[in-house]
Amino acid sequence: MLFSPMLDDRNDSASAVKFEGIEVWDRNDNERAWRALLWEERSRSRVKGVVSEYSVLGRAEWLGGEEEGMPKGVYLDVGSTDTLRDEGVEFARRLLRDGVQCELHVWPGACHGFDLLCPGAEISWVWAGGGGGEGFGRCVG
Repeated sequence: MLFSPMLDDRNDSASAVKFEGIEVWDRNDNERAWRALLWEERSRSRVKGVVSEYSVLGRAEWLGGEEEGMPKGVYLDVGSTDTLRDEGVEFARRLLRDGVQCELHVWPGACHGFDLLCPGAEISWVWAGGGGGEGFGRCVG
């Protein structure tokens, strides 16, 4: 299950650019998170800044199937106003291309972390009451 996942350290998708400077998770927060996650790998790389596709799934050429370590199915969701929206949608497209079953849900009007930021909002109740949980069951069941 991938909920608004960070998948690509290049941080250059249309949604990353469009939502830069918003009060929630934006392109700058994303860049800081990737720097923290990858600083050691980037510093040890023979080619400056190059990282493994195992560290950054958005860079993987082939997402294969179970023989490549991928699960039978993946549930992935993002908000329509999430900085990470486009990399999530692109990842889902690539999973399907490579034969991995994938359920993608784009939550209308939702930002990154909407379920935690606004737990009482109707969309958060819908998500908690079945959207995310049911998707998980379909992918692993």
